Amino acid sequence: MDKVVAEVLPYAVAVALSPMPIAALILMLLSNRARVNSVMFLVGWMLGLFLLVIAVSSFLTNQTSAAQAAGISPRQVIGGVLGVLLVLLAIRQWRQRPKHGQAVSMPKWMAAVVTFSPFKAFAVGLLLATVNFKNTPMGVAVGTVLSQAGSQAQVIAGMTFYLLIGGITILVPVIGFLLVIESGSVIIQLLSKKFRHGKKVFLAAPIHHHFEAKGWPPYKVTMRFWVIGVVAALVGVAIRLLG
Repeated sequence: MDKVVAEVLPYAVAVALSPMPIAALILMLLSNRARVNSVMFLVGWMLGLFLLVIAVSSFLTNQTSAAQAAGISPRQVIGGVLGVLLVLLAIRQWRQRPKHGQAVSMPKWMAAVVTFSPFKAFAVGLLLATVNFKNTPMGVAVGTVLSQAGSQAQVIAGMTFYLLIGGITILVPVIGFLLVIESGSVIIQLLSKKFRHGKKVFLAAPIHHHFEAKGWPPYKVTMRFWVIGVVAALVGVAIRLLG
């Protein structure tokens, strides 16, 4: 069991540190439907991680006997193919990097995140977990590892560990909603000033100063944020227990 967990660990960490879903979640936490959309995004993200690994693991488990009879190791073949694809992807990304002095624009889908419905938030989480070029190879690799696990207990342990570590950067912000939205509002404000020629999104940042600038008394801001923090913590605990 320890061997399976050790092999899954680097892939889980790579998924957890993937910047695209983290950026999408921060934008959702700043949208009009922050609580609903962030939870739906989390559900889609975790479900996508699970389905991709299960699909790969089930397929390879069914093919292992025939492959071994032919003297072929599915794990080595998939590892080699993924290695080549990642090298090609790195070359492509390097060639498409912004030239010196070229303005960097935000992806169109990311700019539209703040207007997403809960269903779209769920769909984005699912897609980023399954067909994102940075996460898909990791899920395939984990599925390959689990397909060669010696027992069902090892498969469950490996899958649980992968979901826990791979999803922690999405799960924690949902629980720590206020911390993320405070820090995220500063990031959004700075990016807006840089890419929109000095235009602001908020009257002031962090975001609690925005509400104060709109005339909210400090006690009202404190009470509203306290209620939001309690709700976000309960939602996070509920998701963990249900999972």
